[in-house]
Amino acid sequence: MPASRWRQLRPAAVLILKIIGTGLLLGLPGCQLCAPRGGAPGVATTPMAQQLPDKFESVHAVVFEYSPHWWWPTLRLAALGYATVDSAAHAYRVVCLTPMGIKLFEVFNTNGEARVNTLLPGSGERQQLIRAMSDDVAGLFFDLVPPPGATGTAHGGRWVFTQPREHGSTAYTLTAATGLPEQKEMFEGRTHNKTVTFSRFEKLQGVQVPRTMTLEDHRHHYRLIFVLKEFKNLAPGGQNVSGPGAPTPGAFQNLEK
Repeated sequence: MPASRWRQLRPAAVLILKIIGTGLLLGLPGCQLCAPRGGAPGVATTPMAQQLPDKFESVHAVVFEYSPHWWWPTLRLAALGYATVDSAAHAYRVVCLTPMGIKLFEVFNTNGEARVNTLLPGSGERQQLIRAMSDDVAGLFFDLVPPPGATGTAHGGRWVFTQPREHGSTAYTLTAATGLPEQKEMFEGRTHNKTVTFSRFEKLQGVQVPRTMTLEDHRHHYRLIFVLKEFKNLAPGGQNVSGPGAPTPGAFQNLEK
């Protein structure tokens, strides 16, 4: 082959070798956050779960957006949200207060019973929205890790796991390099019901916490955006220290206003 021709083909050959080398590297047993195509999701989910908070309190700036029809003006409300979460007990409580201190809504799940208290009008489609809100909010805090048995496939720099469930499935998207969640999508049959996205992860008090969480309920045409303001790790051995990321004293008191 003429030298000039080789110089033209060399960049493409180097790129192909890099792609092959990356594929071989991702398949090595030492890659703890990677899962082989089509199986062994436990390799990825175990270290992923260990990075995320299990029991905590947090404060969020919350935006609620509701638009039942494409031609309908969007109802947009801002609130301050207080969350208490215990993943092991599958219990949570989220209270959102308006800037005037009025409770916009409260969502909680204790002993397997989910409830919603809200000031939003509760007739017709909005009543269905209110009933769905408790399960929707739970999706922000629970089941972020693909369970054992989920099928994993590689898509660029991401891993996608699909887990069948009653009447549908859940798709989990992880960042391959870190094992942190990017997105969770819930389907009923072929209908795309809900999407939860996580972004801007930051290590706070020993765990990885998303600065922004967005929930979109495609059935009921509403969206919730949670932007983290304060965080407190309550897990045993958690680094519950004062300073950036820790709630101010009394932040979770007097939420019954």
